[in-house]
Amino acid sequence: MSFVGREKELTWLSRELNRGRNITITGKYGMGKTSLVRELSKRQAAVPKGSGKLNFIFLDFFQTPGELCLRLQKELSIRRDRREMACLTYRQRRSRIAVKAAASSKKHIVILDNITSLTSPKLSLIRYFILERSFQFIALADASLSEREFFLLRSALLPAGVLAQFQQVAVKPPPPPPPQPKDPSKLRYNVPFLYGNLDYPENVDFAFPRGVKASGTDQYETQNNFLVETAEYVTSQRTQYAQIFVLRKPVRLKKVGLALHNFGGEGWLWIDLFRDNKGKPGKLLATSEMISLDQISPKPGYRWEDFDFGKENLELMPGAYWIALGFTGSPIVNWFYTYGKPVGPVDGTRYKGVFDKDWSGALNYEFNYRIAGMTVK
Repeated sequence: MSFVGREKELTWLSRELNRGRNITITGKYGMGKTSLVRELSKRQAAVPKGSGKLNFIFLDFFQTPGELCLRLQKELSIRRDRREMACLTYRQRRSRIAVKAAASSKKHIVILDNITSLTSPKLSLIRYFILERSFQFIALADASLSEREFFLLRSALLPAGVLAQFQQVAVKPPPPPPPQPKDPSKLRYNVPFLYGNLDYPENVDFAFPRGVKASGTDQYETQNNFLVETAEYVTSQRTQYAQIFVLRKPVRLKKVGLALHNFGGEGWLWIDLFRDNKGKPGKLLATSEMISLDQISPKPGYRWEDFDFGKENLELMPGAYWIALGFTGSPIVNWFYTYGKPVGPVDGTRYKGVFDKDWSGALNYEFNYRIAGMTVK
């Protein structure tokens, strides 16, 4: 039986797995999610040894955590005395699997098939193996999964989550070759590009606005800082925030910087990049590399924190795009903003509940951000 019509998706899956990322594929039942991954597994089986070969382990997510561990134990060929294995607790069995997988010379890819609902024990099992760096995961989630469950699943697969929307495609004959453009020269990105709402009081300690300054020999004067801290607590467990930016020329994106202050907590931060859809975030285009909260200085004041998009090799054409701050764990982070709209359109700052689909809320200020990359002359 031939497999056609999914070369683009297969190439994407292979690239993301080799980059060490976990993947979530969503779609309705019968759309071919499992067939896609089995085809990838089949092609990987033909890869010669010693050239990055992957070992695919298919698990039915309908099973209990204990049954999932038994299947993993069998796949990893963990053989012990029957009496000894019978005496192992669930946690002991889970620990042995993690140690065995982490010590293996193979790269194990666990496919979680038939995800139609989530339970706390199953989420805990995924998080445990993620933290132990035992496996990479491909989660095949049914479209019936609730928004809340999907959010929890994606959070569990961090710190390397990548989202893929999977839709049915019709196999069509190849189209005729496109006509040659009038100007055959390609775009050359050789001009540095920096754009955004760039002005804000960097490194200012708003908690202690007074300072002492020398005004002469043995004379000092007290100075007051009359700047106002305008910032939003953007890592609330209930709300997510997004900021628009508009490009007038093509840009090869490298980094996106946000004016942030770390008040404490723990967790990871990242940026999702969306295409604009009628004045709101639309299709997800890319996700930045993640930043641990430990990497952000807790010193007083706000500073640029850059999120790397360099590995995505994104070429953004002129138009409107949205950046949204994502997080996992319990970070306490503020994002500085400017009253009014110094750079973007009137409705260019939005928010929504973390489990909602629609970015229905609009704000009358603009977050401080910067877009860095290369552009054309």
